[in-house]
Amino acid sequence: MSATINVTPVGLPGAAVTLSRAPAAADDVPTQLPPGRSVTAPDAGSALRMDTQTAGKQLGRQVVMDQAAAMMVYQVIDKRSGAVVRQFPEEVMLRRRAYFRTLDVMRDANAGPPRVSRKA
Repeated sequence: MSATINVTPVGLPGAAVTLSRAPAAADDVPTQLPPGRSVTAPDAGSALRMDTQTAGKQLGRQVVMDQAAAMMVYQVIDKRSGAVVRQFPEEVMLRRRAYFRTLDVMRDANAGPPRVSRKA
């Protein structure tokens, strides 16, 4: 559906906004659908509720040491599938820290003994 909009700049006397229907809008497609093709909201009583006691039995917790990042990683695991549900710190943070740690190790390995100037 399209509409023509006229806007007058702010601050001028008699500022007004005019909306008018375009001629093509008269031939719009009806939006009322037959009951078999329409979508309705579910009843509030039929909403799916998560049982917190059952959810607690399905989730496990573990702490893992990430050697590359030299950090402890706290994870919440789904006991049935073994998938990680939540993790702290996130995978991106672990990768970033491992990358910078590798750069530090490489820099220290290439540094060699400290260079001292013996000339005065």
